[in-house]
Amino acid sequence: NPLLVRNASKKLLSVNFDPQLVAMLREVHYLNMREESEQSIPETAGAVFSKDDMYRRYIQNLDLIVQWYNKIRENVLDVEYPLIERQLNSVDSQLERALTTLCWTSEEAWEYIQETREAVHKLESELQTAKDNIENMKNMLTHWSESPLFARHDGKKDNTLLILEDREQRMTARRDLMAKDSTAIHEIVKKNLELFQANEESAEWKRYLDYLDDLVTDGFFNSVNKSLSFLLEHTDGSSLPEGGSLPALFEAKLELVQPNMVF
Repeated sequence: NPLLVRNASKKLLSVNFDPQLVAMLREVHYLNMREESEQSIPETAGAVFSKDDMYRRYIQNLDLIVQWYNKIRENVLDVEYPLIERQLNSVDSQLERALTTLCWTSEEAWEYIQETREAVHKLESELQTAKDNIENMKNMLTHWSESPLFARHDGKKDNTLLILEDREQRMTARRDLMAKDSTAIHEIVKKNLELFQANEESAEWKRYLDYLDDLVTDGFFNSVNKSLSFLLEHTDGSSLPEGGSLPALFEAKLELVQPNMVF
């Protein structure tokens, strides 16, 4: 039997090792552990069990190959797939022997399993690193909208007005945060270009950049929306019960400076 089988519809892999054979190896293992066994072990079962360590080594490494390969197939985004298609096709070509000609008793099976494990792991690791980079980028963008740009006083001394004394510092801090994160995002884009081994002039890479641009645009939108929502929440009394009122948000002063009035 070949080492692996593929689900034709989902293109996912599984190890082609009969569960009944696993059960038999386990049973023979327990029998061998008994100092005095009244049951004789069939010759065929004993011959298979003599290669138990080899089968276990094969299965453990094939399980890793299957786990990594299926993870790639199941988690790759539509916008990422064209960027790894060439590498994935190369892996599929290498896997073809495990799906067709190589069996559990093939002499070159172990060397092949090791080589294939490294190839699949390399692709899975590069794709996962690129995804982790984008998650880090999303976390940066989330920080932009964690809090509104302005806030009220804490209510002590009956003061709940909007804090405006430090508005310049707040705006500068938010600008600096976005500038720092923008530099980090540019570095992420460069790293992912290398991980995908992409041509930055290709249509596939430009579509990927459009995807990243949309994420950044959402980050800006959410940041603005957070502050506007705060102002709306503290100025719109339409949802309050009848007779209810919101505490003052701004304070205006009128001073008489002859011959004018100054606000």
